[in-house]
Amino acid sequence: MAGALLLLSTVALLIAAIGFTAAPPLIAVAYIVARIRLAVGKVGEDERWLLYPTLLLGDAGLLFVILCWPIMLFIVLGRWSGFVGFYPTFFLGAAPAAGTFGYWYQVISVALIVMGSWWTLLGGMMIRRPAAMRLLLRPFLQNWVPEFGRWVIPTGIVTVVIGAVALLVLTW
Repeated sequence: MAGALLLLSTVALLIAAIGFTAAPPLIAVAYIVARIRLAVGKVGEDERWLLYPTLLLGDAGLLFVILCWPIMLFIVLGRWSGFVGFYPTFFLGAAPAAGTFGYWYQVISVALIVMGSWWTLLGGMMIRRPAAMRLLLRPFLQNWVPEFGRWVIPTGIVTVVIGAVALLVLTW
């Protein structure tokens, strides 16, 4: 069973490296299979070099999505023309035209505020309840989760301040 999972993970990673358009689904399959193999039992010395690249690539992608989902969400919402309807005209005045520099400047500024708030909450959760992130970062950085959370909180606060200052400078 373990040998078949290892072989499937390795084949999926190799095919993903060759085929660019099929890469994301195959990397996801390789990552899931490698995670299953890691959960099934102890990984031997000879298997680590086959499993760890897949786990490292999958963990990096997953960590990027967890940390940066607000920016991605706001870029997708900013492209939607109905997003201007949510503009707080009572506080900021008339809304800039969708697609203009001022519009995108405000969308990215608000995304930075939301992302910084998310990082602050995530950092607090990493310190108080690190089990979920330890599971995600296993076998690489699971012991560093509380320390990582102590760095994520001030980074989130600085990101909120940068987004708020950028928004105030534009709308003042």
